[in-house]
Amino acid sequence: MNATTFSMISLAVLIATIAFGFMKKLNIGILSFGIAMVLGMSIGMTQKQIIAGFNTSLFVILLGSMFLFSIAQLNGTIDLLAKKTVALAGSRGWAVPIFMYLLGFVVAILGPGTIPGFGIVAYVRRAACVCNERRPVFAVLYRTDGRDRWRYCSMGTDRCCGH
Repeated sequence: MNATTFSMISLAVLIATIAFGFMKKLNIGILSFGIAMVLGMSIGMTQKQIIAGFNTSLFVILLGSMFLFSIAQLNGTIDLLAKKTVALAGSRGWAVPIFMYLLGFVVAILGPGTIPGFGIVAYVRRAACVCNERRPVFAVLYRTDGRDRWRYCSMGTDRCCGH
């Protein structure tokens, strides 16, 4: 089997795995890991070679961020931050996106970088929309945030090469 054919099969299996995970409410990451093992071994790769393809440092960052902000959501910190942000803006609704921009910048500086920061700030944006009596879909309007600015800063932890 040539590489192009295997790539197409892998992509189709990935899409099917994501759809299956959503329909059955299963962890897509664990399903994808298992499917990667099966696909890799089907073309003769060893388990060691397959596992070597996974970026463990990114995994640890994402897992740590997930746990930290799951705790922050469960104990009410994220909702409190959103309420304080909306209260700080007061009757100036136009200021909420500016505060979200600044929050994204601070999260990217203090936290694991811009990629996990997107998910972190998204929770706060959603809660801010609810506090501000807006539909959470309006959080999309706050999409451009400060965490993106940190990415292109010379001190950014995950800046792209060449920037």
